[in-house]
Amino acid sequence: MVKAALVPVEQVRCVWPLVSQWIFDSIDRVDLSKFDCVEREVLNGDALLWVAHNGVISAAAVTQITGVEHGKVCTIIACGGNGVLADIGMIDRIEEYAKQEGCRSVLVYGRKGWARALKDYRSHAVVLRKDFG
Repeated sequence: MVKAALVPVEQVRCVWPLVSQWIFDSIDRVDLSKFDCVEREVLNGDALLWVAHNGVISAAAVTQITGVEHGKVCTIIACGGNGVLADIGMIDRIEEYAKQEGCRSVLVYGRKGWARALKDYRSHAVVLRKDFG
């Protein structure tokens, strides 16, 4: 059975090398943040690292809680590995954590395909982009 767990801050530096490529690939595909900034935030404890495992780590996600005008939100900044957030139960664990921390919602930065996988989520805003060059 696959379990989803928050990696304790004191163990992040040991786990990060095992999952960093998945996080890099996720960030690279979506291109909404910088890997080195996310890595720094994870390693210094300003962002949280989650893993799915059944003895072997099969997926990882990075979340960050931020203040917004009307409270707090938990944002899933990146997720990668084998399996979908919903299929491996990681989304349930992250949502539970966000509620415990007083967040009013969970946001997902990701590909359009996440909308199909995360049935309880709705499109809230859009990111429009015009590339040059």
